[in-house]
Amino acid sequence: MGSGTVFDRLVSDMSVQERHELLSKVQLAARVDDAPLAAAEPPEASDFEELYRQLSFWSKLLLTLRVIFSGRERQALLSDLAFRRLGQKISEHAAAYFSTRTLEFSSAFTFELKALQTGLRLFDESLKRALGQEKRDFIAFLAGLEMPEIQENLLAETDLSRLVENPLLDNEDSMRREIEMAIEDSYVQISEDDRTVMARHMTALRYLGQLVRFPFERILRSFAEHGARLDSAPALLEELAGILEGFVAPPGARLLEGLFLFSFSDEQSGDEASIEAGLTAMIAKANSLISQIRDFNNRVPLRDTLRFTLRNLDWTPPSAAGGEDWLALYRQFWTDRLTAHLAEYRRERRQRELLGEAAGFVNLASLPRLAYYRGESWNGEVTFHHEHSLAFIAGFVGHVFSLEISRTTKTFLIDGRFYKEENRHDLTDSYDRINRVLDAIRKLDESLSSEGEQGQLIHQALGEAPTPGIRERRTEKLVAAADRQARGIVMEMIATFDLYANLIYGILHGQGDSTFDSVTNLAFIGGRDNPRLRASLARILSTMQRAAEILKGLFAFETESEQ
Repeated sequence: MGSGTVFDRLVSDMSVQERHELLSKVQLAARVDDAPLAAAEPPEASDFEELYRQLSFWSKLLLTLRVIFSGRERQALLSDLAFRRLGQKISEHAAAYFSTRTLEFSSAFTFELKALQTGLRLFDESLKRALGQEKRDFIAFLAGLEMPEIQENLLAETDLSRLVENPLLDNEDSMRREIEMAIEDSYVQISEDDRTVMARHMTALRYLGQLVRFPFERILRSFAEHGARLDSAPALLEELAGILEGFVAPPGARLLEGLFLFSFSDEQSGDEASIEAGLTAMIAKANSLISQIRDFNNRVPLRDTLRFTLRNLDWTPPSAAGGEDWLALYRQFWTDRLTAHLAEYRRERRQRELLGEAAGFVNLASLPRLAYYRGESWNGEVTFHHEHSLAFIAGFVGHVFSLEISRTTKTFLIDGRFYKEENRHDLTDSYDRINRVLDAIRKLDESLSSEGEQGQLIHQALGEAPTPGIRERRTEKLVAAADRQARGIVMEMIATFDLYANLIYGILHGQGDSTFDSVTNLAFIGGRDNPRLRASLARILSTMQRAAEILKGLFAFETESEQ
């Protein structure tokens, strides 16, 4: 039992040992620089008393004289001094990016912003998946890279196949309780060190996501329209400063490996060498981008620039929104996985019941499977959704309808005198449609063979597509076309079985003024054999009603599974 999530594909494609060996090779080929992205440099002091104490004797004397002759307070003069020092610091280290005289950013600053924006596109696709609807899958996968033993335990505990055979777990509720207790035991085994590492990953992921989503284009557009001044886009520059201020610890090698493996897992051919080469190349590019962010922080003192421009030494960037609790999302993933597996177990059990009931109805050990319109014939690479309904129709028509039902119906079509001629036509049409359906099923099935038109197209799509993801997309439309044909056959048979049963009921019990009326010579058809024919007609009514009921059940189950 298993679902088709990205997490499931990743953990099934490679064993823990294989993944460990792959990532070890990648780390040797592409080293990640884990130096801080921003220097831990204390801001200019806004405590003017402390600043005064730091002055030399002559500086203090000069300051006192200025207070006397200018009439200004000492704190105001100390503030001027602090801003002059801050301005000198900016001029010494970042004159190429910001003018303390005109309070304008230069074209070099906009160039740095554009370069940063361009570099961050490397993470567009991977973060879209890791921070989007598949976030819990990603966190579970990343946790599995850091804590492989915990993941192996959780995978084993949520594997229902080993619990189904346990006689002590005789229902779904007992299975759920058993698994939930085992899952809780696994959570207890997560060490504080592992929790700290995962929290650090999530912090880096959060800041990286905010930086990738940051609207650089709006700042650049504002600068182009109004000149490169702070007041062109003050809130955006403050927001950018806040992200860069918090984004100190870079994403580590394990986080980058998890991000890129997760993002292009379904686009890989499955060849370990190509996965290793692709992953190594992506991490090398990511490391260059991390260096670019670090260089941006070193070259462009954005916080100091904003403090100087705003004339506020106490200004601090707005802190980015807090990160989510990774453990809560991790626990939710395994809870959802358990729920999905229980639903799948329930679905498979229901399918077995329906198929057993259908096979028993047509007096066969199992339904007669089609040759090509079934997933087993395609090694699981293709899934058809109505194979069981078609198999039931084939089994019913070939082993039930063609025997007693067909012969008795012919007798009434030939000898019966219907009150309404349209009922005779309807019964004749229904009888013919049921007899022709095997040809329609056979035609659909043969079209999916290696010589058939649809089969050749599917084989071509499977053989030529370079990756699993592309193969899936290319075959999806082809399979959908075959499913539409199958669905048309099944729906026509459901309507036909219902109509057939109503017409037989009308022959047995109808009145002259009813929609499905009787025949005028019901009591005389077959002569002395009339009682047997009427008893046979009653059995046909029951059989057709039950066949329609079973077919509707199979079709409803298949339709629900398709969605």
